[in-house]
Amino acid sequence: MPLAPADHPKRRPARRRARGFTMMELIVVIVISGVLAAVVLPKFDVATGAGGRAYADTVKAGMRYARSVAVGHRRLVCVSFDANSRLIIRIASVNPATTCDADIDGNSVFATPPSGITAAWSSGTVGYFQPNGWLTIDGAGLTGMNRTVTVTGETPISVNWFGRID
Repeated sequence: MPLAPADHPKRRPARRRARGFTMMELIVVIVISGVLAAVVLPKFDVATGAGGRAYADTVKAGMRYARSVAVGHRRLVCVSFDANSRLIIRIASVNPATTCDADIDGNSVFATPPSGITAAWSSGTVGYFQPNGWLTIDGAGLTGMNRTVTVTGETPISVNWFGRID
């Protein structure tokens, strides 16, 4: 079979296509990115505010856990917040007791709040769950009291003296 002449289209070297994006393609991508940012960023701001709600739910769960441990182990369980608003749960090593001197499962910190979130009892610094499940303001269990826990920006958590946590 004879070869095609040098100026024949089959013998011409193929042109290389220029690589990269056109200006129009870049502008379209920037416009779409701007629209998405305008729609998504406000929702992201709402999602980041969920940290307080999540911590409040964790505190509520910790209170229920402390009460169930007190009843289940028939021991005094102490619930408090440290200077960093971490939820601390401890248990008495003996019964009867007026103080809690042991960690539950080797760790006294039940929950740590996200940055900027604080939590505290409405009055006093420690809540005492008695072996019968009641909440008192003293380790001896002489004075039952309704109390609330306030978490920054959230509805207060109420804890009734008989152990109900709302």
